[in-house]
Amino acid sequence: MNTVEEYKQNNFPVIPCEENGRKPIGKEWQNNVIPFKPGNNIGLHLIEHIDIDIDNPNCHKYLDQIKLKGCAIYGRKSNPQSHLLFKGQTKYKKWVMHDSFEPWFK
Repeated sequence: MNTVEEYKQNNFPVIPCEENGRKPIGKEWQNNVIPFKPGNNIGLHLIEHIDIDIDNPNCHKYLDQIKLKGCAIYGRKSNPQSHLLFKGQTKYKKWVMHDSFEPWFK
């Protein structure tokens, strides 16, 4: 999908974000009242989706099986597979490596 219309036709909750950025436009973006304008980035409101953010490149070698499960994969040019997107909901959980791993995973 490349356009706002395609996302909306597929029932994705999209929000307009600043051009070349990921910050939502306006204070009412959660209520979907801000219309899209040319140049806006397309943001996905993660109400019905799970986004797994993988910042450490060493982790990718362990995720090959997960990536085959039918998720959307995206990211920045420098780390194009840094996000795995799944449909569904879960409780928020933040995983942090123990300080003793800092030399390898900072």
